[in-house]
Amino acid sequence: MTLHRVANFADVPEDRGMEVQAGDSKILLLRAGDQLRAYQGDGL
Repeated sequence: MTLHRVANFADVPEDRGMEVQAGDSKILLLRAGDQLRAYQGDGL
């Protein structure tokens, strides 16, 4: 697995998704409080 720096934690809006590019993949970042989750999907 290759790591990609795609955003700063503070730049991800609270309780809203942020679409970013990681290599050839689109990733949806979701932040809730002090947690950050990343989802990859075909429909982004």
